[in-house]
Amino acid sequence: MLEDSSLKNTPFQNNIIYIEKFDSYSVIIMKDNEQIVLDDSLNDLETILPSLIFYRIHRSYILNITEVVEFFYKKNNLFALLSNGKAVPVSRRRRKELLSKFSIIC
Repeated sequence: MLEDSSLKNTPFQNNIIYIEKFDSYSVIIMKDNEQIVLDDSLNDLETILPSLIFYRIHRSYILNITEVVEFFYKKNNLFALLSNGKAVPVSRRRRKELLSKFSIIC
């Protein structure tokens, strides 16, 4: 299990692209393609990571908004394309706030 102090470490945070929730665990996807499996829920991780950079875009994803390359629509659903080529869905209820937050950062 990753220590909370590691998640609070800025160089470590800067290497996170996104975090995905699976049944009872979460997986951190790093820039070097390393995957770190955690027992923590996304709710727990949200409280540890800085909200200025990390945003919960969907019930299954937290992403590092500095890793977003672009947003695009597919069949009326918004997706964020990340620096590693992964497209992740943005929930309808978080869409407006995310786009607003993104325009402030970039």
